[in-house]
Amino acid sequence: MAEKKISQLTAKGATVADTDLLVISESAGGGVYNTKSVTGANVKALVTDANMTTTDITTNDVSTSKHGFAPKAPNDTTKFLRGDGTWAVPASGSSSGKFGIADSAGAYTYYSTLQAAITAATSGQTVEFFTDYTESGAVTIRIKNGVNINGNGHTYTLSANSTSAFDIADSISTIASILNLNVICSGTSSSCLYLSVNTSGTLTLTGSIFKNTSNGTCVSNYANSDIELLDFKGFSNSGVCVNWGSSPNGKLRNAYCYSSSSFGYYGNVRVDNSICISNSNYGLAMSGGIASDCIGVSSGSAGLYCAAGVLNNCKGYSSGSVGIYLIYSNAYSCFGYSTSSYGILFDNEPCRGYNCFGFSTANNGIRIYRYGSGSDLAIYNSTRSEEHTSELQSRFGISYAVF
Repeated sequence: MAEKKISQLTAKGATVADTDLLVISESAGGGVYNTKSVTGANVKALVTDANMTTTDITTNDVSTSKHGFAPKAPNDTTKFLRGDGTWAVPASGSSSGKFGIADSAGAYTYYSTLQAAITAATSGQTVEFFTDYTESGAVTIRIKNGVNINGNGHTYTLSANSTSAFDIADSISTIASILNLNVICSGTSSSCLYLSVNTSGTLTLTGSIFKNTSNGTCVSNYANSDIELLDFKGFSNSGVCVNWGSSPNGKLRNAYCYSSSSFGYYGNVRVDNSICISNSNYGLAMSGGIASDCIGVSSGSAGLYCAAGVLNNCKGYSSGSVGIYLIYSNAYSCFGYSTSSYGILFDNEPCRGYNCFGFSTANNGIRIYRYGSGSDLAIYNSTRSEEHTSELQSRFGISYAVF
């Protein structure tokens, strides 16, 4: 090949083949150079991670228009690399969190607060707990129709004052569940669950426990709440455990209500298959409505109190007052037991008892008070004094008084 300048040589294509030869000059010292050659394979072998040097520039960073290097790490563990090639804090979730919602494929989106998870949830989804959580702010979680909560055995604590942990919006029909969750309200004048005006539907609380450790209620109702509460279990320190107020609507079923110093239950909705206990006040106090297959227990007042209502197959126990105390009410197949007063007290007319049994270790089994000259106060097929010997009359007998 005739002598040519490099600029006169035919250009090589973009791809270097392994068999290509590249001429190089190697210094032999003293200004002398030896001409040698390397193959394309030799050149390619030099491009390795160990031979690369990076700098703090962004020229070759990845972008939405090309492949490239990852952007320099921000030294912030709360951030992730977004699809546009920038670092950012997750807006709603990350690869783990305190609360989560699974999609149809079982993949979770995670949230750092219960409020954020509930806000994001849609009907048919379940918000799950993955840890215990304490809310110190005045935050009320609004239960949404069709959105369930699964506590997975964890505890949700609300420490703020004058706030409800959960509520249902006004005039909303809601069908939802709060399952396997321990709810604690420790702030003054707070409630675990608030039923707003004109609400309706069914709220199932299976496996959940509601505790008010201050002076508020576990459940409170504003007015005309037609909600059906199923499988409720609650403990109140000094307030009413379940306070349905004067609302005539709603249902309480399969419940356990306990208060250390107020009513276990107070209201006039239908109560079925429930146990209501108080250390110092009425265990179960019906201001109207119907109670069926219920038990009321108190160590300081009547176990079961009913005014202008109906009792079916109920039992009242008291160690400090009357087992069952009825005013303007009817009782069917009920049992009253007391260790300090009457087993059953029928007080004021109209008031009737059918197939009832009263037992007391300290006074009359059944006691009837009649005010005025009316006659609409009677008992039928119930325990009567003449059915027992004189020795047992003080415990099983009926006492009758007219005022």
